Amino acid sequence: MKEYITYIKSHCRWILSVAILGVVVLWILDWTQHITGWLWGMMTYVVYFLYLAFQTYKMKDATLDDVKRRVWIGVMSRFSLIVLLVGISTQILHDVVSDGNHYCGHTISYTVTGHGTTGDSKCDGRRARRIDWSV
Repeated sequence: MKEYITYIKSHCRWILSVAILGVVVLWILDWTQHITGWLWGMMTYVVYFLYLAFQTYKMKDATLDDVKRRVWIGVMSRFSLIVLLVGISTQILHDVVSDGNHYCGHTISYTVTGHGTTGDSKCDGRRARRIDWSV
């Protein structure tokens, strides 16, 4: 069991290294708008891995029938965990997208035709084409 604990610690250090390296690469490539998503994905991975490790650790002294039951419960609970975390991230993304497009970091200027209104909006060109600026 000592080897298992050593493996868990080593793998957690590896996950942290990959997360930091990913953030650095995204920052260097000026894709800073993707850092939050990267970190959320890595957090999901860490939660899943630690939950799996904990479930596996608890089975060390179980009988064969108990292991079969626990594996099935573990599969369903980990799947539910992933569905829950993806649902939370989807809701967060929905709230950010519907809240004035503050997620993308690019500013464009616009003029509402016929009304003389001008201004700036924090969104990129792809998003701007889907926004109806008419009054």
